[in-house]
Amino acid sequence: MELDPKKYVELLEKIEAEADKVLLAKYLMVENDRERNANREALTALMKKARTTKTSVSSPFNFMMKDVCGSSTEQPVVKEVCSICGSHGSSEPTLMILP
Repeated sequence: MELDPKKYVELLEKIEAEADKVLLAKYLMVENDRERNANREALTALMKKARTTKTSVSSPFNFMMKDVCGSSTEQPVVKEVCSICGSHGSSEPTLMILP
């Protein structure tokens, strides 16, 4: 059973179109990986810079987890002040809304 030349050419064109789609997908995966790697490197550099500067501020997660994991002997950097009553104890539960 032999294909006539027209059908053979059509079959090859379909295969070539699918191969182009695969190559495009592979190219996009490589580009996305490059962008992800660049973002990871930039984030690492920013985190390293934040740890080494004198004005660095700890992340909100670390600040919130301090109460969960146990109290430390350090004084809090920021005193929590209630907008209604004007004061809060550091042991009182407060709601923190992050952007």
